[in-house]
Amino acid sequence: MPALIDLLHIGRQRTRSAAPNPGTDPARSRQADLVDLHLALQERAGCVSLVGAPGSGKTLLAHVVLGWVPPSEGQIQFQGEPLPAGGLGPGQVGWVPTRTPEFGTRLSALHARARQAAPSWDEGIWLVACGDLELRRPGGACNAAERARVALGVACSSRPPLIWLDDPTRDLLAEERAEFDDVLRRVIERLDTTIVIAGRADFVSAQQHWRLDAGRLTVEARA
Repeated sequence: MPALIDLLHIGRQRTRSAAPNPGTDPARSRQADLVDLHLALQERAGCVSLVGAPGSGKTLLAHVVLGWVPPSEGQIQFQGEPLPAGGLGPGQVGWVPTRTPEFGTRLSALHARARQAAPSWDEGIWLVACGDLELRRPGGACNAAERARVALGVACSSRPPLIWLDDPTRDLLAEERAEFDDVLRRVIERLDTTIVIAGRADFVSAQQHWRLDAGRLTVEARA
């Protein structure tokens, strides 16, 4: 069986333009520089933590792996096939950015639209992620912790084979971070997929650890 993601080679990779995906932080991404990188990410690999100092390339690695930024050298494959033009779509990857957006509609409408767009929508995962949020209030009234939970629900409830969280708890208070971690653990229990959570060496559900240091990636032993 082919790996979920095969990043066959990056010789040297720098960002040259603003981040291509909403919710990212272009200023931080431009600091990144990846060097001599190979990566094979298996299907149903459980939860992987990705750690590194600010500017080490965590967000850039996500953008390259998902096909939003082309690799400087080599090829990226997804389930044994070259990545399509434009990278992986919503049905193939669930993306939770560092700074989740202000949802400009009622959460009930967002939920209905997402459910219609994904025949594989899992109501149970949505309820775990967002069950105690008021779906009738405008999404813009949510605080940062609640927006992160909504983004998690949207990303995970269609059960994509890959879910990538780009340090969504970085700007949360300690108690908000603990609450999000509890929600994420319960979501993971319902999934049979591959989850990468950046910026969290302390996330207890992580089964494998990656480290970026000076742009070089080390895949460490399973926890």
